[in-house]
Amino acid sequence: MPTDRSKQTWNIITIVMLLYTALFMPYKVAFIDDDADNGFSGTLDWIVDTLFFFDIMITFFSAYEESDGSIEFRRCRIVKSYLKSNFILDLLAV
Repeated sequence: MPTDRSKQTWNIITIVMLLYTALFMPYKVAFIDDDADNGFSGTLDWIVDTLFFFDIMITFFSAYEESDGSIEFRRCRIVKSYLKSNFILDLLAV
């Protein structure tokens, strides 16, 4: 359910990962040597990438709210809607 507490918690985690990616990655690309990227920063990047992959899987199984306010639970429609919207962008980002 879109209003479920666990889904809301996951959305907050996703927002934090997006903020990390948007704020730290440009700095890292510009100023941090690639050879020094095998420590904590490299591990954190791997974790964030893995969590973004899990986000794709979670989205395939998550109900969503239609424009008329109804909740769509049917798996086939959830998958079709996701494939038509953000799936390609999410997959390329991972």
